[in-house]
This record gives sequence, C-alpha cells and structure tokens, in this order.
Amino acid sequence: MKPKGKNIGLTIKLIIDKLKDIKVIVSGSSALELSSDINEPLTGRKIEMVMSGISYQEMCDHHGMMEERRLLETRLRYGMYPEVITHPERSEILLRELTTGYLYKDVFNSKM
Repeated sequence: MKPKGKNIGLTIKLIIDKLKDIKVIVSGSSALELSSDINEPLTGRKIEMVMSGISYQEMCDHHGMMEERRLLETRLRYGMYPEVITHPERSEILLRELTTGYLYKDVFNSKM
C-alpha cells in the first residue's frame, strides 16, 4: 500500500503511536519522493535500512565464476535486479518497466 498525500509523516506517526500492535514498513524506490513529504519527525519510532543490490561476488558464490563470466554481457546489459536475475527470459521487459517506473523518476526527483 502506498500512502498518498502531504501528511504521510503524520499518518505514519499516528499509526505507530496509536496502534501498538501494528508495525509499519515503508519501503521502495519512492523513498526520495516520500522523504520530501515527511515533515513529522519519527525519532525513536523508526529503523532505517539501506538495501544494496546483488553483488557480482554473491552471484559468483551462488552460480560459480565460470557461469557468471558467461553471463557477464547479459548482467552488464540488463543489470542485476533480483527480478531480472530470476526471470532472464523477461529481462528486456523488466528493465524497461524498472527504468520508466522508478529509475528515471528517482533521478529527476533527486535534488543535486
């Protein structure tokens, strides 16, 4: 569920404070957009985690160095997004969805 509106920070704070049995997970590539909309501090109510992508070493450990060398051109072309790796037959479609849906949006919305 993607909360909408300028009061997202206040909404999250109220859920955390009033509904003690409820845990809220806010994630996704919209983090840049979301962070600019949160005006309410969540101090003491949040744990921030940065999820890195899959590394080349992890892929070598899983598939073996020879297999990853064989797939190097594909990895360079389509990236190592989990969905692309697990569904290589859909790599082109998935990459197009990722770039139009998230990557360009994050790049153009970031403040440099």
